[in-house]
Amino acid sequence: MRAIWHLVGMVGPAALAVSLLILALLSQRLGSVIRMPPIYRFYFPASLLLMVAAFSRLVRAGASPADQESAWLYGVWFEVAGYILPMTLGLTIGVIVTWMYWSWLLRERGE
Repeated sequence: MRAIWHLVGMVGPAALAVSLLILALLSQRLGSVIRMPPIYRFYFPASLLLMVAAFSRLVRAGASPADQESAWLYGVWFEVAGYILPMTLGLTIGVIVTWMYWSWLLRERGE
């Protein structure tokens, strides 16, 4: 039962990674039109970090806590290094780049 929840938990980071890739393509077009520096390229490593987080959930789903060889997958260090840290870094990079490219939409609303 626990493995099913890890597989379901993989869907969120994977969906966010795809969303960042879509934002990268949209930002690339926007940047070429208004001549912005190519900061959109930071979306790609952010998306990769989110895919690492999703992959760590997939790896953990295939492991058994009773198995001695894979017991380390249920430790706190694997959770931090494989899921929490990549997820946090990927989302932070994504939010910063999104703000740099798309904050003009909020300024346009007030005029």
